[in-house]
Amino acid sequence: MKLLKEVAKSLGARKVVDAFDRYRSAIKGYNRRLQDSRRWREKIGEIKNRTGSAKLHLGCGNNRIPNMVNCEYRNTPAADLVMDCSDLSRFGDSSIDHIFSHAFFEHLYFDQRQPLLAACRRVLKRNCTLLFIGLPDLKIIAESYLKKAELAPGWGFDAYMVYRYTHGSPEIADGWWLEQLHKTLFDRDVVRSLLE
Repeated sequence: MKLLKEVAKSLGARKVVDAFDRYRSAIKGYNRRLQDSRRWREKIGEIKNRTGSAKLHLGCGNNRIPNMVNCEYRNTPAADLVMDCSDLSRFGDSSIDHIFSHAFFEHLYFDQRQPLLAACRRVLKRNCTLLFIGLPDLKIIAESYLKKAELAPGWGFDAYMVYRYTHGSPEIADGWWLEQLHKTLFDRDVVRSLLE
């Protein structure tokens, strides 16, 4: 209390109130992060107890997969853990049995791909699985466009479909279009090189 009075005298009343507001805000943020940390740790523990393994679903969007910790950078109804899905630093070495994502990897920036794969290798237990599906293959996209491939009767692979597969659908993402945008392109050689 003595320190508080000294601070109040030296700074003036308004500055003290501002300092306390900043302090209170920092404490709330810390408590929220601590609560989130407990929540996902409890979720992993619950899944491990039920299934015998810890599984992550990166970039879940609105698609919840039972018996997995569903991770998303936005707070969606499906998300168990709101996080930057390219940063697995919160998970310990060899602590995860399975990592899955669908239509997520292409949303990473070019320089985030290799570090994420290295992080996946670090957190995965030996002989466990990493499964990334739904990567748009640029070669197949280009061939489909040039051949005017049919997706369904009367529905061809046109310029819009090329845009959709190479860019995602940023226009549907109100307030999070940048995250929805595809930032890298793939073909088999690129994927092979990344994995090697």
